[in-house]
Amino acid sequence: MNAGAKELFVRGILCNWLVCLAVWLAVKIKSESAKLVMIFWCLFAFISSGFEHCVANMTLLSLGLLIPHGTDVSFTGMLHNLSWVTLGNIVGGALFVGMAYWFATVKKVQEQRSPVVSARESKAISGVIED
Repeated sequence: MNAGAKELFVRGILCNWLVCLAVWLAVKIKSESAKLVMIFWCLFAFISSGFEHCVANMTLLSLGLLIPHGTDVSFTGMLHNLSWVTLGNIVGGALFVGMAYWFATVKKVQEQRSPVVSARESKAISGVIED
């Protein structure tokens, strides 16, 4: 709760990069056992590194408010934490995973949309070939 805004934002970016990477890998990998291993390692890296995710923080910080606590734990501290972590999660997921995937596949999509037209088809389109 007491970390600075910049630190929370960066932790949120790195965390959601790993979480979105786990989801993306689960979609792309065909083997069920490989999916489980990759999800485990991505989430293990997020948890062991101390990165922050807004959904996980909602649970942990709410529990912190419910049990007896000192003055360092407060509702305003929770809002401060969740706001910066959520922004970091959005940037981490949208830019570092979403945009990277878009850049990796944009050429492939453009090639699918503009197929090569054969010489016979181009003549038929221009009206040169008579039926």
